[in-house]
Amino acid sequence: MKGSGVMPGIKGGVAYYPDHWPQEEWKRDLSLIKESGLEYIRFGEFSWNWFEPEEGKFEFDQYDVFMDTVAELGLKAVLCTPTAAPPEWLLKKYPDVRMLDQSGKPHHGGRHMACLCHPEFLRIAGNTATELAKHFKNHPALAAWQIDNEPTAGESIEKERMYDYNPHTFRLFTQYLKEKYNNDLSLLNSSWYNNFWSRSYTDWEQTAPPTEPANPSLWLEWMRFRQKYVTDFVQWQLRLLRGVDKNFIIGTNIPECGPVSGAYLGQDYWKQAEGMDYVGTDIYCFARDEYREEKSSGYCCDVIRSAAKYHKSSFWICETQGGPHLSPWKFGFFDGYWDSKFLEKSVYHYADHGAERISFFLWRPVPGGREFGMNGLAGMDGSNTDRITALPGILENACKRVMKSDNSPQTFFHYPSDTFLLAAGFDPDKTANRSYPGWYNLLTDCGMTVEFLNDEALSLKKWEGTELLVLPHTLVMNEMVAGAVRKAESQGIKVLAGYGTGFYNESGCCNRIMPGFGLYADLGFRLKAVDYAEDQYQPEIFGLEGIKIGVHRGVIEKGEASVLALSTGKEPLVLKNRGFYYFAFDLGEVYYKTGMNMSLRNWFAGLIGI
Repeated sequence: MKGSGVMPGIKGGVAYYPDHWPQEEWKRDLSLIKESGLEYIRFGEFSWNWFEPEEGKFEFDQYDVFMDTVAELGLKAVLCTPTAAPPEWLLKKYPDVRMLDQSGKPHHGGRHMACLCHPEFLRIAGNTATELAKHFKNHPALAAWQIDNEPTAGESIEKERMYDYNPHTFRLFTQYLKEKYNNDLSLLNSSWYNNFWSRSYTDWEQTAPPTEPANPSLWLEWMRFRQKYVTDFVQWQLRLLRGVDKNFIIGTNIPECGPVSGAYLGQDYWKQAEGMDYVGTDIYCFARDEYREEKSSGYCCDVIRSAAKYHKSSFWICETQGGPHLSPWKFGFFDGYWDSKFLEKSVYHYADHGAERISFFLWRPVPGGREFGMNGLAGMDGSNTDRITALPGILENACKRVMKSDNSPQTFFHYPSDTFLLAAGFDPDKTANRSYPGWYNLLTDCGMTVEFLNDEALSLKKWEGTELLVLPHTLVMNEMVAGAVRKAESQGIKVLAGYGTGFYNESGCCNRIMPGFGLYADLGFRLKAVDYAEDQYQPEIFGLEGIKIGVHRGVIEKGEASVLALSTGKEPLVLKNRGFYYFAFDLGEVYYKTGMNMSLRNWFAGLIGI
């Protein structure tokens, strides 16, 4: 059961960590926060050791003083469960609780280093979160809860170092495979083509996670399982908090870092969002490129907002930069100085993409620690800034701009999570990181609003007959998705399919006929192969001088489909059959690389009639 709804009347908030500052400065800082027009404080995600300095010993005295001061000033608090940063005493007492990488090395990062499948960690973390929730259950300052902070699979972002290979995770992975394949090893072996290189299993204990991408089916299932254990961890905490008070307002902040990075991090946005009152994301930007900045943050907003909307949850920005980094050298994370004008632009942009709450990170930059000098709205000494002075007006105007409910999307993008999971292991170019946002940029530049659909949302979608369905990069597909695509087209929807649509089945194996699942008959052709050509070998789009087709090109065996566009080499580039449009080159990647190319945009719009 969900809580009683979103926090009424709260527009903006900020991260403030009382354990970072002397107690005598709290009231001064909170008073200035109140004056700035912000209405809630978000904190606690990294404060485990502050109130539990040793296992089972809870010291809430200072926490209580801070919460009482928040209430005294008429502010509210979004408290976080502290599971993102397990304290040193826990890691010392239970050394085997750490996540391990594929070489067996323990995770010694600053956070997210505890194995989410380890029973001792779950026991201790569950007790801590429950005690915290019980202690502040009836506090007048409490407005909502955030679960963890940017929950991930150990913040892995590359296949060269991935987590988690802890023995407890191994055991659960084997159990996951047993359940999925009905305890039938022969079914698993045949589905994965394990006879190749004599890789067939004869015992379930042989099904160890892959340490590198080798068998695509094993890799894909391991990546799906990583998503599952991150989701299970989030949903477990949701149940804990609901058990303390069913009316708590609860959400989490899901990092959206692009298709392939999200796959490494173990993100399943739609599953994590289930049952939440709000679903948030964290957006940081300052690239001095207004077009790419707006497109990138708009894409992130629309992806997470779509997952929230599917579960009828509110959409929040749980973190965004409050100020520039303070650094005398290259910081590597959105460098450079900016003032209140950039803050205003960012906030308005989030509101335009449906954000109902916007929380800044953070109030004061911290002098030390891993994130020293980062992102303060105020000065490091707590002093006022031009950003704080401008903030009340910015927030007031932002409230008027939030996307209206009647602004229904005109374009629906399939979000093919399985494709990104498989690509994380086998695509050296990480094509999806350009292809998918490139398609998004193109459609939004054509004036379309966008909503994203995962497999389940796509299968349940009720079409109105006026929208577009876009499959930019749906390389991995199953029968359910193929059926949903056919259903959409039969109801008058224009379906735009990318060059590799239906190339792989749900086990990550090549379909014998492509596009698979009988879609070759619907699209009116067969795909013989996909050609990959470096830049100097690429033809151009016929009629668009100077615009090359990109590195990928589908080699077509002509069928019933009509050819709408050719390359300068006379290869078919766009085909149409009934309501299906097939793009035999990676239009998204081409548009991403060319930026805001008006000629390409007009060519596309004229081709599909929008």
